[in-house]
Amino acid sequence: MNFLFDTSALVAHALHLRGVEQVQSAMNRDDAGLFASALSLFELAGVLKREGCGQQIPECWRVYSSGLEIIPVDAGLAQAAWALRESVGQRLPLADAIIAATARARGATLVHRDQHLAALPDSVVPQVRLAAT
Repeated sequence: MNFLFDTSALVAHALHLRGVEQVQSAMNRDDAGLFASALSLFELAGVLKREGCGQQIPECWRVYSSGLEIIPVDAGLAQAAWALRESVGQRLPLADAIIAATARARGATLVHRDQHLAALPDSVVPQVRLAAT
């Protein structure tokens, strides 16, 4: 099984928030491919800075970059994200559309606690929905 961690899952993990156990459990699976979008590293840094934890940014980037395969955004993913957004007929922010399209492209289950992503049907992208804060 493959997992792609949305920014919200990485935040839960980095800051030990609700859902951290589910994220860690997925990360500990030996049979799993573990992924994150490069966008999530950028968003994670913003959240850490906003929460007064900016000093953690370099360490988080190092840990997640070494433990997860970080997927860059390219033209193919941008097109897939646009098609996904158009197909669901609901407002889906740019980063969420790209992250969901990245999960689809990798055949991964999307791990998150994001209300926009939660509105996507599992037929679009399989999901582990973490408990909200």
